[in-house]
Amino acid sequence: MSATAVVGLQYGDEGKGKVVDWMAKMFAYVVRYNGGPNAGHTVENLFGKFALHQVPSGIFNPEAWCFLGNGTVVDVMRAADELSELRSRGIDTGRFRISDRAHLILSWHRMIDTLSEAERGAAAIGTTGRGIGPCYADKTSRLGIRVGELRDLEGLRSRLIAVRREKLKEIRARFPDVDVIDDIGAEKEVEIFLDDFRRSNEVIRDCIADTDELVRQAWRRGDEILLEGAQGTMIDLQFGTYPYVTSSSVTAAGACIGAGLPPKAVSAVIGIAKAYTTRVGNGPMPTELLDETGNRLRAAGNEFGTTTGRPRRCGWFDAAAVKYACEVNGADGIILTKLDVLSGFDELKIAVARDADGQPVYESAKGWSEPIRDKLAWFQLPDEAKRYVDRLEELIGVPIKAVATGPGRHAIIQR
Repeated sequence: MSATAVVGLQYGDEGKGKVVDWMAKMFAYVVRYNGGPNAGHTVENLFGKFALHQVPSGIFNPEAWCFLGNGTVVDVMRAADELSELRSRGIDTGRFRISDRAHLILSWHRMIDTLSEAERGAAAIGTTGRGIGPCYADKTSRLGIRVGELRDLEGLRSRLIAVRREKLKEIRARFPDVDVIDDIGAEKEVEIFLDDFRRSNEVIRDCIADTDELVRQAWRRGDEILLEGAQGTMIDLQFGTYPYVTSSSVTAAGACIGAGLPPKAVSAVIGIAKAYTTRVGNGPMPTELLDETGNRLRAAGNEFGTTTGRPRRCGWFDAAAVKYACEVNGADGIILTKLDVLSGFDELKIAVARDADGQPVYESAKGWSEPIRDKLAWFQLPDEAKRYVDRLEELIGVPIKAVATGPGRHAIIQR
C-alpha cells in the first residue's frame, strides 16, 4: 500500500485537523511531518472539542499510531501538557511517538523570535512568537538539539551550556540593548531547563522513538499511512509569499522528508481549501476584504487563530492561488471546508486571475439564503451552493471530492 498526504492549499487554517480526524479511521499510521506548536488544529468529534498544537489529529483513532516526524520542532513542555490533557479527557495516547530526530524549541528561540519581530517593525512577519523560525534556523546551522538527546539528560547538560553560549553571543550582537543572563548565570539557567525536561520526561519518555524507521517498516508491510501537514502552501518556505512564510516545508514534497519516507511512497495528495480565504499574520493576501463583508465572514466562520486567538484576515476565494497550490503539490483531489459559512450572502465573488498590476480579477456567483450547516448529502444543498462548488472545481482543474458543512467530524459530504 502507500501513503496519502494531506496538505493545506491556502495560508493555513483550512480545516486540516478536522479532515485528518475524519480520515484517520482508514489509516494505520498518522504522521505529522512539519511545523511546531505554531500550528493549531481544532477538532470536534464524539469525544468533544479539542485544540491540538503538537499531537497529530489522528490521535482520536485508537487503532492508529500517531507520530511527530523528524521534520517537526517540539516544545516538550507544551507537548507533555497536551498529552496530559488528552489523557485526562479519556483519550488513549499509548500509540503516540515523537521522532528522536525532531528538534527541541528552547527559551532562546522564543526570545529571538520575539526580538526579531519587534526589530522588523512594520515589516514584521507576524509569527506566533513560539520560537519556530529560530529553532529551524539552528537546525540548519547545526546548532540544534534533538529530542533524542533527552534520553541522556546528563550528557545534554554540556550540550545545552555550549549551545547557550553561542546563542548568547548572537543575542548580544543582534540586540545589544537587551539584558540577558551572563555566563555565570548560564549554568543555573541550564539546570532549570533540565528540571523542566525531567518533569516532561515523566510524560513523554516512552514516546521518543526512531519514527523514521517505524514508518518505513509500516510502508514496506503495506500499511496505510496518512501524512498530516501543518500551515498552508501559500506560506510554504519555498513556494509561498516569501519572506512572509513559515519556516518548514508544507507541501507534499516536504511530507516525504519530514516523515522519513522515500518520494515513491506517496501515491495520493489531498488538498484542503476553505470555501473562502483567510490568513493570520502579515504578507500579501490579494482577496482580503477590509470592510463589513470581511467582518461578516470572520464572525460567521469564527475566524480567530487556534494558537494565538488573533483575528484572521478574511476575503473571497482565490481560485488562482489554489490552482497554483494544487500544481505545486500535485493534488489529486480537494476537500472544501466551511461551505456553510457562506450561507446568507446574496452574492459571492471568486478571484479567477490577476491583472497586469497583480490585482485579483473577480467573477460573481449567486449566493444562497438557506442554512446548510450539518447537511449530510449533496442533494440537500441549494442549487446555488452546488453551482458554486462546481465552478471552483472548474477553475482549479482538480476534482472537489468532498465538502464540509460544519465543524463536526460527521459534517462532510462526499461527492
